[in-house]
Amino acid sequence: RGRGSDDALDRCHGPPGWPSIKLWGGLAVMLGLASLCMMLIVHPQWSDRELLPYPMARFVEELTELRDNRPFPAIAYSRLFQLGFGLMVLLHLLNGLHVWFPAFFLHIPLRFDFTSLQVILPHMAKSEQTAALFNPRFVPSVIAFSFFLTSSVSLSVGLAMPLWAFVYGTLVAYGVTMQGRTSDFSQHNLSLAGACLGIALISLYAGRRHYWDVTRGMVGLPTLSAPPRYCLWAARFLIVLVTGCVLWLTQAGLDWVLALPLILLILADYLAIARVNVETGAIVVQPRWITVSILTTLYGIEAIGPTAYIILSMASVLQQIDLREVVTAMFANALRLGQRTGQVAPPRLGPMLAGTFIMGGLVALVMTLTLQYNFGLSPMDRHARGFVSQFTLDRTTTHVAELSSTGRLENSMQLEGINRILHAQPVMDSALWLGLGIVLVILCALARLRLHWWPIHPVIFVFWGTWPAGIFGYSFLLGWLIKSALVKCTGSKGYHQAKPLMIGIIAGELTMSLVLVVIGATYYLVTGLSPPLYTVFPE
Repeated sequence: RGRGSDDALDRCHGPPGWPSIKLWGGLAVMLGLASLCMMLIVHPQWSDRELLPYPMARFVEELTELRDNRPFPAIAYSRLFQLGFGLMVLLHLLNGLHVWFPAFFLHIPLRFDFTSLQVILPHMAKSEQTAALFNPRFVPSVIAFSFFLTSSVSLSVGLAMPLWAFVYGTLVAYGVTMQGRTSDFSQHNLSLAGACLGIALISLYAGRRHYWDVTRGMVGLPTLSAPPRYCLWAARFLIVLVTGCVLWLTQAGLDWVLALPLILLILADYLAIARVNVETGAIVVQPRWITVSILTTLYGIEAIGPTAYIILSMASVLQQIDLREVVTAMFANALRLGQRTGQVAPPRLGPMLAGTFIMGGLVALVMTLTLQYNFGLSPMDRHARGFVSQFTLDRTTTHVAELSSTGRLENSMQLEGINRILHAQPVMDSALWLGLGIVLVILCALARLRLHWWPIHPVIFVFWGTWPAGIFGYSFLLGWLIKSALVKCTGSKGYHQAKPLMIGIIAGELTMSLVLVVIGATYYLVTGLSPPLYTVFPE
């Protein structure tokens, strides 16, 4: 609707859509600023005390380092960098030209089909995510980037999908019913939720003294150490923003006993993803859980009620459904870059990041509404058009039917405030999977601390069975093999000498992705036709 019409742009700014934009856009802004405050609070702990590696920030530093007043970064003059860059240009140039002119150019395959092996492992092939296990694909830039990660991280991400396929296949073979992602009580999603909460709990425990001092200093009490003043102000703003989010949702009709845990769990999810990113350098983290599933598991649908469920579900879907590009990790790496380069200290960088976030959000909102009202939704984004847009109404309909058939609907709609907690009926089978995720992460973290030979990182339980593990898992595993073999054969000297080659591969693939976008856009503007589809990175 509105596709190609002259007044589509006018309608997208009309009054009918403003209440929704105000409600959910305002909540997104407050949560984004709250996540920035969190990153300012944890930055001294993560950067100066725990000495986390921040692989992405370190990679940017090495890529942009200037020396001897040369116009280009120093690494650009390395022969190995130029070799890696040139190989990626050649690879994607050939594959791109093959898409346009298949009769004249060769194709270098990066994806392989072993689906015939599914007959050997039928139970492992039944999960919606384990299909990628039999369709390995390799992304050169991910292989190269895993070269900069610790070996335990690359190995863990690479083994995440095979491990989940084994667990899933074993449970199905013994008759355990595994619910899909469209269910509030999906065992897989709840285990991912538990893993993320476990990462957040470990992070808070590791910095408990710093966070306790920040809490005391925030209210003017004496502290054992002297946390930076910007941490104290960030903590005060965080309290204000969390309170504002709760009040914002109560104005929309949600009780505070549901609004408060909703906001805290969303922020815990953001914190966990940022922690995974700065500790491991994992470039794509996409836990599939959403907070409404946890609250439905812990409260029970009768204590929540249909109206509150709709609000919880909408908030969860809009804020958590696809966190591949969560802004919290970007804030953390920006603060690290500002500190390492000595250009901008956190007290100055914080307000700059807040302004950038707000302005970027406004531009993105206007552009998204303009494009969607003029050209409609992208037909390629099946996830957004299908699951995301249908989840809230589908699940609400299911829960209303359940409550109505058991005679609990009227009582559910009358519950308010603290009575929701008093009438809570946790879904124990699902709660066990939530607890399992927490326990697995904590046990794995303890093993890393106590056993020097332990090869697995807790991040494996954040990745297992997810889309990034299926798409990039084999690339991480191959990167781990290359790095391990190189270090074993040549030692640390050979590892450092190979860095420019890997950086060149990453830079070359990123450059070609931009070049192909420009070529496709130019073709469309000149001819009015959609160009043949070729993507550098997996869809």
